[in-house]
Amino acid sequence: MFLSDMFPEITVLGKAISSYGICCAAGILAAVLFVYISDRKLSNREAGDVEMIFWISVVCTVAGAKILSWITQGPSIIADIGYLFTDTRAFITTYVNSGFVFYGGLYGALIGALAASLALRYPYGDAAFRLSPVIPLFHGFGRIGCFLTGCCYGKEAFFPWMGIAFTHSAHAPNGIALYPVQLWEAAAEFILFFVLVRTAGKFGRETNQAAIHSFVIGKNETPRTDGARRITGYRMLGTYMLAYGILRFVLEFLRGDVYRGFIGALSVSQVISIPTIAIGAALLLYARRHRRARG
Repeated sequence: MFLSDMFPEITVLGKAISSYGICCAAGILAAVLFVYISDRKLSNREAGDVEMIFWISVVCTVAGAKILSWITQGPSIIADIGYLFTDTRAFITTYVNSGFVFYGGLYGALIGALAASLALRYPYGDAAFRLSPVIPLFHGFGRIGCFLTGCCYGKEAFFPWMGIAFTHSAHAPNGIALYPVQLWEAAAEFILFFVLVRTAGKFGRETNQAAIHSFVIGKNETPRTDGARRITGYRMLGTYMLAYGILRFVLEFLRGDVYRGFIGALSVSQVISIPTIAIGAALLLYARRHRRARG
């Protein structure tokens, strides 16, 4: 069993800053760097479209995560609504400043990206190709923040050596070896990020090889890759949704926090994981069929 001192806040220049907020900020910074570095090879117009879709998705991520949090906390909010007038600061701290649900953020981002793509007349598959890796990259940092804060904690470990015991957590039980599900999920997210980046890189290498082949055999035209890139984008997004849906469904059985909401025997996140897995599988099937059709 490993002991872990909590770092819910980090003091910078005499001011306490939330560790979760710092990790989320680091995740956004990493995502921004990834997007802007990836856009260097694009035309100014296309890079502008991708960046606009990205920032709209960020806003929709925050909105969606908060809305789903309010939905899962509905009964508590109704019970505490009186504090909005008698203890406004405590009410805002509890229900506005804290509490975000990832699945709400994910679907908020997907819907925001779709709306922005339609408005800009930018193919959604191309947006998925450019931005899919950003999702697990950001979320991995967020889960590290969860661990530092002590929220989203795991159940008591069957074998103590498999768990981590918190010592000063305001959320998780202290002194008990708990499954470090936050760190497991963070590690899986970073692995997914590298898988998606490799998929995009493989597409780029295949495109370059096709261009070289055309040059060698004497063709002057550059092979059209727009359709293939869109199909790859759908495949990348489908890979993420399928893999993460399965991962989250399984990890929820090891979660120990009860305030995340339940529908029957399943947590809210497990219920949402089911259509997420289905959507991911459908996107992969769509990409596979269209890739075969293109030969």
